Amino acid sequence: MSKDDGPKINPKKIIKVIFVILYQVLVIIALLLTLVIVLQKVSNSNKSIGGYRIFRVITGSMEPEYQVGEVVISKQISPKDIKIGDDIVYLGDRVIMHNVIGIDKEENGDLIFHAKGLQSDSFEDPNIREEQIYGIVKYKSALLTILYDLATNIYSVFFIIIVLVLNVFVAFNTPKKAKKHKVRKIANTYDELEEDIYEENYEEEIDEEIDEDMEEVEEDIEEFEEYIDEDIEDEDNT
Repeated sequence: MSKDDGPKINPKKIIKVIFVILYQVLVIIALLLTLVIVLQKVSNSNKSIGGYRIFRVITGSMEPEYQVGEVVISKQISPKDIKIGDDIVYLGDRVIMHNVIGIDKEENGDLIFHAKGLQSDSFEDPNIREEQIYGIVKYKSALLTILYDLATNIYSVFFIIIVLVLNVFVAFNTPKKAKKHKVRKIANTYDELEEDIYEENYEEEIDEEIDEDMEEVEEDIEEFEEYIDEDIEDEDNT
């Protein structure tokens, strides 16, 4: 069998498969992020996922490090691991994100944190106790900021729902088409195989008939030779 007889790789099909996989992954990621953002919005950030929470900057007290409207992600850690200079998210009269400027320790071992905004005219916050702290800020994300805007806009939410519904519809209908195509392909392959088998059997039958005819011819030749030999012997005897 030559190398050309092996299965041929179609680059277009490979690119199409990769595109479909990436599209499905992006849809899943967008769906999960949207659900997380909605959960945080509905629960007022009281729920964490694996110790992580999502918050949106609503004031300019932490500019220029954090702009109004940006989405940040905080991670819950032990209060003992919080250091001066960390940006913490805590619950005061509302959810607040400020920079730690001092840490005191009470006689019973509890920690008291002092924090304020990064703006020069910011005032120091009231004392912050350990149980008020949600965590320290780990990331700020432009992607989450965009998704947050989409998830909190009624028109965007409606559009996302339509896209997801269409994606589910396509996902449920594509396998049927693929299955029909596969059945047709199998049927065609079966027909081709049947033709090959028929041709092969037909050729075998022809070969068998030729062999039989050749045997009969050889027998006739042998009989003719014997007849000639007998005539020659008769002539010699005469």
